[in-house]
Amino acid sequence: WKMSSGPRSWFNRFFNKAEATTSPTKSDSSHVFFDITKDGKGVGQMEFELYNNECPKTCENFRRLCTGDNQANYTYKGSIF
Repeated sequence: WKMSSGPRSWFNRFFNKAEATTSPTKSDSSHVFFDITKDGKGVGQMEFELYNNECPKTCENFRRLCTGDNQANYTYKGSIF
C-alpha cells in the first residue's frame, strides 16, 4: 500500500526521503567548556561543540551564556545539575 496522493501524501514525501548529512567543517563549529566541580574540587570539564551552520542564533546565545558575554551578565557559573 502506497500513499502517493491525498491528504497524507506529505507523509511519504517527508519520511521516504533519505538525506545525506556531513560533519561540519572546523570553521562551521565552535567550542565552549564547563568546568565541573564537586565539593569545591575540580573533577573535569564538559566540552560542547556548537554547530554554527545549523542553528547560528541558538549557538551564539548558548556561547554568550557560557562565557557571560551578554548585557545582563547571565552565566552558567555556579549552576547545579
